[in-house]
Amino acid sequence: MRKNKQSEIIGTILALILLIVLIIIYNAPQNGSKSFFERLTYPVRKINFNLKYKNSNIDEYGNLQDVKNKINELEKENEKLKAEAEVKNTLLEDNKKLSELLNLKNKYKEFDVIPAEIKYTSDNNFSDFVIINIGKNDGIEEDMVVVSESGLYGKIEEVYENESKVKSITDPTSKVSAVIGKNQETVIVNGSIDSKNLIVNMIPDDLNFSKGDLVFTSGVGGIYPKGIFIGNISKASNSKNISDKKAELSVKKDFNEVQNLLVIKK
Repeated sequence: MRKNKQSEIIGTILALILLIVLIIIYNAPQNGSKSFFERLTYPVRKINFNLKYKNSNIDEYGNLQDVKNKINELEKENEKLKAEAEVKNTLLEDNKKLSELLNLKNKYKEFDVIPAEIKYTSDNNFSDFVIINIGKNDGIEEDMVVVSESGLYGKIEEVYENESKVKSITDPTSKVSAVIGKNQETVIVNGSIDSKNLIVNMIPDDLNFSKGDLVFTSGVGGIYPKGIFIGNISKASNSKNISDKKAELSVKKDFNEVQNLLVIKK
């Protein structure tokens, strides 16, 4: 009797399990091409698919972290290369400045000079000057002559402890005694408010000149040494009437672009 009861219980359990399996199979996606075996094993395959999907997500997350790490490495490498390029460019720029300064010194090797760099440039027509990075502490004095790669640049107008103000020859108040070509007669070269060209004044009536002639300092007046190049005659009017005898002088194109100067010691 007891055995029969146990058998009934077992039978009931098996029937419930079978019923559950049938319900799952019934709820599985319907596809006429699926075999009974495939439908029967659908629950197990579904569980296996979910596990694979989760594992796939884990793998993708791991790959994403690898990509992020690689990007960080590349960014660090890029910053390193940028820093190296900046150092290289700085060295090249310093080398260029030293080369230009050496060439400049060789050009004026007959003079005792002090190298300087421009720190500030004026930007108006009424006063044309620059501030350089040397002053009293470097032995700079007023009226010392300043030259550049382009030729005569100006003279020291004011001196401070570690800086100096240089009046350019293009300043309207600038006056330089000069000679045109191989002529011995002197003229006066002035700056101009209206133009960056220089004006040649006090031209002797017997002095002949033409466009393109070179103009140099005469050495007269005790400030500017003789023989420093100033510029070329750009406009010439060789009239016999002294009041109509005029000339304009152009400085080199890079006159206002120079950064390195030399101050000639007295």
